[in-house]
Amino acid sequence: MTITYDPNHPMYLDEADTRHELERVYDLCHGCRLCFKFCPSFPTLFSYIDVHDDQDAGKMTPAQQDHVIDECFQCKLCYINCPYTPNQHEWALDFPRLMLRADAMRRENGQMSVRNKVTTAVMGRTDAIGKVATSMGVVTNLVMGAKPGSVVRKIVEKTAGISSVRMLPPFARSRFSTWFKNRPKTTMLNRQGKVALFPTCLVEYQDPAIGQDLIKVYERNGVECSLAGEAACCGAPFLHSGDVDTFTKVAKKNVKMLADEVRAGNEIVVPQPTCGYVLKKDYLDYVGGADATLVAENTYDAAEYLIRLHKTEGKSLDLNFTGEIPETITYHTHHVTYVLKTLGSRAAT
Repeated sequence: MTITYDPNHPMYLDEADTRHELERVYDLCHGCRLCFKFCPSFPTLFSYIDVHDDQDAGKMTPAQQDHVIDECFQCKLCYINCPYTPNQHEWALDFPRLMLRADAMRRENGQMSVRNKVTTAVMGRTDAIGKVATSMGVVTNLVMGAKPGSVVRKIVEKTAGISSVRMLPPFARSRFSTWFKNRPKTTMLNRQGKVALFPTCLVEYQDPAIGQDLIKVYERNGVECSLAGEAACCGAPFLHSGDVDTFTKVAKKNVKMLADEVRAGNEIVVPQPTCGYVLKKDYLDYVGGADATLVAENTYDAAEYLIRLHKTEGKSLDLNFTGEIPETITYHTHHVTYVLKTLGSRAAT
């Protein structure tokens, strides 16, 4: 049994070794149970072990192990809650990254169905899908907006593998990058920073308003904004489906592009936490090298960058807000916290 989350380790894709590691981690999680409320993986895991009088995780079948893997959607909340993470405990438990290893192992060892591989190959190409969908938004959104559980959605589920009851965001009629290129240019009287925005698929194709508001806030605060090359997916759909080879190809291309942006004097800002995490952490693990490190060290969550600006001596944020201001806000922090925790551990070693 090898405790490793390094995709380049010689035992990373070994089936027997990976399944022994799953057994070890499942046993630890079953004994702890702190993460029972975070996602379906844990209640499913506990139910499979609880049926045995001796509660032996080693009695789970490969199919049962895989059921737990399939229900993980990489939110990483369990990592933040876990008392046994690497560099903090000798048990070195990183459940989300073990799930990535297990998916990659299953794909490498022919345990992914042809349908799964085909849907990943198609649905993972979010830039291609986004460009087509935004060019024919009315038709696309009729399908996307069909009533959950309807015949239309059931057909989509059979063909694309997207649950017929999953709520789906509509595609925009105009892409964010189109708005950015056509917007009125602003004059920077007091430039406080210079960033290249990595818009992410969500902002580029489905909710450009997020990016538009970000640009307005940044420019109001003297931050010069540009786009980080051509709109590009971070590659997460491939990584989270076990297709490490395709993810690595996407990652290498993005690392080169983003490193060039940093060398040109820009810092990278990402408005979507999953993509920000991929740039900060996954590119280090799967690509590595000086460029990946440069990108990781200069990539910021949208709000993280503003807070950094606010705390920098000699710089300031415009805090004179007009209009209605909510008394409270909800901020989903898990990916950012995970990045800080893992990068902090890396720095300590």
